[in-house]
Amino acid sequence: MPQKDIFEVLARIEMGRGVVTIRQSSAIKALVGTGLSLDSKVYSEEIMAVGAVTSEQKVVGYRVQIYNGNGTKGRSTAAYREKVIQEAHPELATYLQFQAPSWKLRVGNFLTQAEARDAMVKLKKDFPAFARDMYVVRDAVYRF
Repeated sequence: MPQKDIFEVLARIEMGRGVVTIRQSSAIKALVGTGLSLDSKVYSEEIMAVGAVTSEQKVVGYRVQIYNGNGTKGRSTAAYREKVIQEAHPELATYLQFQAPSWKLRVGNFLTQAEARDAMVKLKKDFPAFARDMYVVRDAVYRF
């Protein structure tokens, strides 16, 4: 009997068992069993070669953290700062995250620490009231 891939095994209908429906790109199915490297650069290049990923990939980079706080006003403070920054700098992507127990507001998708630092200097000048909370953080960022 020929060896079946995981998709065939999961899609098999058997009496008394549930039904699994799998929807994914045919490129993903083509990659199963090819022994892809787990090295992220090699992995993403191999997937890109078959067109399974869009140009919106995450890579290691930097963002400017604008706020990190908890408590009863953590969310509202982060949301307020996000709104103010979006109005003044619509070119900067904002990321409002909850990582228990804190709310974090980060901005930008910078590939280098120098780019993030330059943006932080400008943001500190534009928003001196937020300046003491700002610093550059390493993060997974979108590469466009």
